[in-house]
Amino acid sequence: NRLVEFKAMSRIPQYLKLVGVLAGLLVFCCTDLASSQPPAGFVDASTFGGGFNSEDATNALQSAINSGSNVWVPNMGTDWIVNPIFLTQSNQTIRFDEGVVVVAKPGGFLGSHDVLFSNTTRENVRLEGYGATFRMQQQDYLTRAYLPNEFRAAIGSYAPNGFEIVGVTIENAGGDGIYLGNTSGDASRNILVQDVVIDNSFTNSNTLCL
Repeated sequence: NRLVEFKAMSRIPQYLKLVGVLAGLLVFCCTDLASSQPPAGFVDASTFGGGFNSEDATNALQSAINSGSNVWVPNMGTDWIVNPIFLTQSNQTIRFDEGVVVVAKPGGFLGSHDVLFSNTTRENVRLEGYGATFRMQQQDYLTRAYLPNEFRAAIGSYAPNGFEIVGVTIENAGGDGIYLGNTSGDASRNILVQDVVIDNSFTNSNTLCL
């Protein structure tokens, strides 16, 4: 009886160890979730436009940009699949978390000048994302469903003053990786492209029309 009683009691520490491990995992998960917060002065894009949608995140990202605040795009563990995104606000930074992949929506971008990130006139805009990737569907654009052209850039800007692109990787653009032009008639000023990798663009990696 004593032997049986001892064995039964010996299970208690093992049980407590299991509880301790589960509690530790819970604390780790909660801590990890708590750390996934936007940097000071930024809003979380995944909370806008009805929230992040893994099938089409256009509304969340565009709504966050339209807010006029600095925008943080968090790593959701899956791609940000989007239709063309328009940079509608001046004096704005959009920061992409490490590991974020922004993907042009398959079957989208049917317009001959559809651009993944387009800035027509806004000034002092910064796209930054060390470890983030912008990826288009270049092979789709070569099919009969699309009008053949070379204008589906990953990033296109006609802003006359203040546009920065830092740290991102651009893949499979349907036109230029980056197109920088100016419709004002004056020379563009304060343009920065730094630590950017451009791979497999349909036309040029960079086109500068200054």
